[in-house]
Amino acid sequence: EEEHRHWLTKVGAIQRERVGEKEWGEMLQRSEMLRMSNRACAKSSAATNRLRQVQMGFATGLVGMSDMRAIKSEGVVPAGGYEEVSRRAELLMSAAAAEEDEEAEVSVWNLERQHARQVIDPQSVQHVAPQVVAPPSDALSLEELRVVPSNESEEAAKFVLYEAFAKACEEIRGQVFSFYESHKEGLSPRVCAAMSKTLRDIDRAKNLGVHSDDPAIWFVYHMARKVNSNADMMASILSDFSRRLELLSAAGQECPVCLDPFATEG
Repeated sequence: EEEHRHWLTKVGAIQRERVGEKEWGEMLQRSEMLRMSNRACAKSSAATNRLRQVQMGFATGLVGMSDMRAIKSEGVVPAGGYEEVSRRAELLMSAAAAEEDEEAEVSVWNLERQHARQVIDPQSVQHVAPQVVAPPSDALSLEELRVVPSNESEEAAKFVLYEAFAKACEEIRGQVFSFYESHKEGLSPRVCAAMSKTLRDIDRAKNLGVHSDDPAIWFVYHMARKVNSNADMMASILSDFSRRLELLSAAGQECPVCLDPFATEG
């Protein structure tokens, strides 16, 4: 490792002398922008994964509510009841939405990229286990919330479950916006513009209203559908942003040793 650092220092000194102070400073600036672009990719990827895990936690809670009602219909009164189901699902979603350290997010993102390359070319990289990510919530059933609950404890527990779901999704949204505000000065103009558009698209999706024309359907059902739909849209927008950002980051890169531009594939 010491030899590696010494070699890099030597190469850096030679190239600095070769290109001049001004161009060397510009190269360092581009390198920092690339580093920040990679962090933005990692942040959007991590936020997408967290959204999917929160949706899985919400789905787990809904299944638990259905099972609880079936058990009670048979005359069994389990400890905790609906409140315990809601509490456990809330803990799952809260843990899933918790933001990781940026370095951890970058490490996971790099592992995912390695795995993606392995899928394309199994000989290109060593085996890396992929991160387990919840599937898209296309099949997430909200029917458990369609009918107004028949008793207060069930109604209160389901509403708490919905609130935990909405709060977790909003927390993840806040993480993405906070990252942009904290790091936008270090992002290149193109990346900054792309991320700004991404955030506008997310808010545009969240501003869609909730409409309920059928009084027989519990209002929480419509609210949960909207939150879930916005979570799906946010995940899709972030995923698309990450792909575009990788392409933007790759444009114009130079080899740190020979200073020749990298070849663009395709």
